[in-house]
Amino acid sequence: MDSSKYDYLFSQYAEGFDIPFAWLKGIAQAESSLNPRAYRYEAKINDASYGLMQILYGTAKGLGYDGPAEGLYDPDTNVALGAQLISDLINRYGLDFNAVYSAYNSGSPTLYRRSSQVQNNVTRAWNFVDKILESVVYDVEQTESEISDILQSQGIDPMWIYAGIGIMFLLAISNRKGVIA
Repeated sequence: MDSSKYDYLFSQYAEGFDIPFAWLKGIAQAESSLNPRAYRYEAKINDASYGLMQILYGTAKGLGYDGPAEGLYDPDTNVALGAQLISDLINRYGLDFNAVYSAYNSGSPTLYRRSSQVQNNVTRAWNFVDKILESVVYDVEQTESEISDILQSQGIDPMWIYAGIGIMFLLAISNRKGVIA
């Protein structure tokens, strides 16, 4: 599948909802491998995920969609709803991107209501973020400066990213050496 086939939609709705293009496309890649006909039945909630962004029909209705479930296969409709959902989640959780991605992936805006789910949701969030990051391919021209600009536009000081990476590296080394139980 041509990975740029739907870039015009990702660009249009990323700009329209003021969210990064790479997030929108990355989520679509992680959720559906950019397959507009992707379908996944969710037996636990008796609903199904459709299309590029794997939007649950119930979630789509909650976002104001009033068409049939099959209409979610339309790439334009699907990406618009995915962008709207991401924007709503950012508004709800602020810059807690673990919560945003975990809520998107679980299809649940009530993600952190039960404290017993927090650790599981954080783990799921990191796994989902890893999957998204693996799917986002930057052009050679995308420099560290450009990435820094993207982070700053979202209110994130790039130094926190470097500090976080350093801490994760130190913890991984400590854990490997048996320092952390």
